[in-house]
Amino acid sequence: MGNKKFRKLMVSLNFYGEGLRYWLCEIPLVEFDVIQYQKERTGKDWEQLFFDLTFLEGLGYNNWESIHLLEEGKGWIIAERNKIEIKNGRKKRVVKLDEFLGDNMLFQTFPKKVIPFEIVQKDGYQYVLLVQVDAGKINKYELESNKLDLDKFLFQFFDGRGVELDLMWLTKVEYDGKELFDQGDDCLTRQNMVRIL
Repeated sequence: MGNKKFRKLMVSLNFYGEGLRYWLCEIPLVEFDVIQYQKERTGKDWEQLFFDLTFLEGLGYNNWESIHLLEEGKGWIIAERNKIEIKNGRKKRVVKLDEFLGDNMLFQTFPKKVIPFEIVQKDGYQYVLLVQVDAGKINKYELESNKLDLDKFLFQFFDGRGVELDLMWLTKVEYDGKELFDQGDDCLTRQNMVRIL
């Protein structure tokens, strides 16, 4: 008998439902005072101002990334109707949120780690969190494996309650200790939010 070669299968994880994109801005107080003055003068809310590219251009910003961007990211939100589709070769499995979270189960099927979304603030700056809530295919991850082992996954989430954002969102997926990289999304924006921190 010769050595049998096992062909590795491509495994993909597609995260469907609601997700978010965020931009954390560290705006010098002098510049933030100008934005706040414009808010009071026009009577617009923060969302109307920060997501109005014409308004931002008038202040010298090209886009959200140019507003003294400190950090940006995106992720799948823990939301009731969200689901994960796992494709392993020709097999496909849909995991609903309650199964993913381990509700009504004796043990966790999917290992998870939740960390607080924290911001180290410096004097002389106003911190602003810009958030877009999206719907559709939020994340896609791929890996090659001879045999898929759910215990080798680690799903890391941010908890946004510390920044007045009552959401938890996926920030990282690891398999067998290696980080998987997001392969893209296909979604539409449903809502804009601004948090002045």
